[in-house]
This record gives sequence, structure tokens and C-alpha cells, in this order.
Amino acid sequence: MFTEKEIREANKTARSNGASAINPDGTIRAVVPNFIYKDIDKYRNKTLLDYGAGKHAIHTKWLREQGLNVTAYDFGNNCVEGIHDKDALYKRYDVVFASNVLNVQSSDVMMSIT
Repeated sequence: MFTEKEIREANKTARSNGASAINPDGTIRAVVPNFIYKDIDKYRNKTLLDYGAGKHAIHTKWLREQGLNVTAYDFGNNCVEGIHDKDALYKRYDVVFASNVLNVQSSDVMMSIT
């Protein structure tokens, strides 16, 4: 679906480059998971999709540690067995979030596919 060049460009600004780092106090820096965490009780009995989770799915893992039911999805070689669900887009979710996704798209074509 995406070229290797597009994937390389997207990975240059991936979450794993610092935006999702875990702080020393155990909190996460990124805005979207913090937004969810702020009202965590509202999301406890919901299914969530982390669209564009990144190779290491830091947000997904962190929110799972907080007790939430989160599925990670990403593309290409960013999809890691045991971390991501390659069939995630064929399922239904109560909440879908995308953090640091649109800004890593390298072309109009890539944006329209995402």
C-alpha cells in the first residue's frame, strides 16, 4: 500500500523519536494518551484503536498498563507480531485515536490512503 520510501519518511518523525517517551514519574509526554488518561474511567469499558501506533506502540502499551483495552495498528514493517493487529481495520471500536500520524505523511497520496 505504501512505498518503502514513504515508510522511511514517516518513520523519521515517528513516536519512537521522543514524542511518546515515558517520563521518570511514569506519565507519558504525548497529548492524546494524556487526554484519554485524564478521563480514564470513561474509557474503561471501551475498545480503543491506536491508529498509526508506531513500531513500538508506546501509547498502546502505556494505556494497556493503565487497564484499557487498546489495539495497536500500523503499516509496513512497523507492524510487529505480538504488538500490532494486522487485521485491526476490519474490526469495530468504540474509540479510534491517531497521535502523530498526519504530520508524518510525505505525500498527498499517502494522506488519502491513511
